Amino acid sequence: MEMLVADDDPLYRKILVTFAQQLGYQPLVARDGEEAWKIYQQQRPPFVLLDWMMPGFTGAEVCRRIRELANDERPYVILVTTLSDGEKMLEGFLSGADDYIAKPFDREMFESRVKAASDGIRGRLAREEAKHNEVVDKHREAGETESPELHESLDALSRIYKQQGVYGKARAFVNRQIDISTRAGDLGTAERLRASLAEMDAMETPTRDTR
Repeated sequence: MEMLVADDDPLYRKILVTFAQQLGYQPLVARDGEEAWKIYQQQRPPFVLLDWMMPGFTGAEVCRRIRELANDERPYVILVTTLSDGEKMLEGFLSGADDYIAKPFDREMFESRVKAASDGIRGRLAREEAKHNEVVDKHREAGETESPELHESLDALSRIYKQQGVYGKARAFVNRQIDISTRAGDLGTAERLRASLAEMDAMETPTRDTR
């Protein structure tokens, strides 16, 4: 599963990336708020870890922008901050943050907070995948292979595979959707899905912190 990690401090950024990798996450790394916002718009990771004080956009501002997007993919957002003022913490939660971690922090504290959030994220993805399987089974039994409901379900599952980094499976499902759309004469959808394939190709080499 992907995690957006944004911090302008090279030391803390390296620590956060290392912790994320040790917990099995694929980090997408941003060095400031503007880069974090750009990466989120392109890749829509299910987990977002934002330092509060960053150049460009603050972590709270990035969080607000994420929450203002009109979509059903609500990521879990944790703000990382040295701030302890209660008013500032309220500002963070009002921006849409789900939790916060105060600096300095240790690995055990970080792991416990992230794992608790991860359980909820994986539960949501599992429920979405179960719904997909139910829809596919229903249409398979009915002998129907081209329907808006099945199309929507395949799109949901391809999004799950993209979030989890299983690009081969995601590509197979998107290609199937392209076939369905093309045969149905829905060339606009087919073109949109081809663009999605190009995005997946780019996602196979995610942004990494090389400093």
